[in-house]
Amino acid sequence: MKPKVATHPDTDAAELEIASYHIPAGGYNQLGLVAYWSQYFFSETGKPDTPERKLWFEASKNLLQIASMLEGIELNQCLNKVCLPQKPKLVLGVNGTTANFFVDNAAYRDFLHKTFHVSSIDMESTAVIMTSLSNGHSVIAIRGLCDQNKERI
Repeated sequence: MKPKVATHPDTDAAELEIASYHIPAGGYNQLGLVAYWSQYFFSETGKPDTPERKLWFEASKNLLQIASMLEGIELNQCLNKVCLPQKPKLVLGVNGTTANFFVDNAAYRDFLHKTFHVSSIDMESTAVIMTSLSNGHSVIAIRGLCDQNKERI
């Protein structure tokens, strides 16, 4: 069965109706759809009460430069006798995204990485970034993440 892909009427971004695809045919699931669309962004530097449509938000170049000074820093693998299975590392300059659901599916993570070059997915960063940027503040998102598909990074 070929996936039915629709576009979001406001942004021309794709939606995939997962609920339409169930095996065995005629079954039912509650997965709904996955959609990608830009956000309405109100900025103090833009026109008053006029939103800008944005799909990506850039980190502050000077904050990214400061963070780059940490590259190669030795991070502890163990804390209070609890150890990570592999040595942690700092990875700079990757794209992150926000979703309103937890992604625990290797195929879907691979799709996001291949399609959007996304290396991390969380549920909070975009809210902080949009709030900071709309109020004229520089911003960078730094997250502690466990990547279940470690080969990608």
